[in-house]
Amino acid sequence: MFRKKVLLSAVAIFSSLTFLTGAGVEAVKAADAKVTVAACITKTFKLYKDDWDYVPNYLPYAGETLELQYFYDRGTYWEATYSNC
Repeated sequence: MFRKKVLLSAVAIFSSLTFLTGAGVEAVKAADAKVTVAACITKTFKLYKDDWDYVPNYLPYAGETLELQYFYDRGTYWEATYSNC
């Protein structure tokens, strides 16, 4: 009888540890996902009127698509600020 209780206790402890370890791994994966999502890019470009007919609403940069926030007409070029935030 005593052996059976010890064996059942050992199985219960082992299954608890397995559950906690699995939860810890999931927490680490979730933390990694949060870090990669938090990247925010804001960039200002000079778009020279000789090269550009208009100021685009979206611009690809570093593998991301940046959206136009605002722009200024500086005579020979537009100063446009884009962001993915």
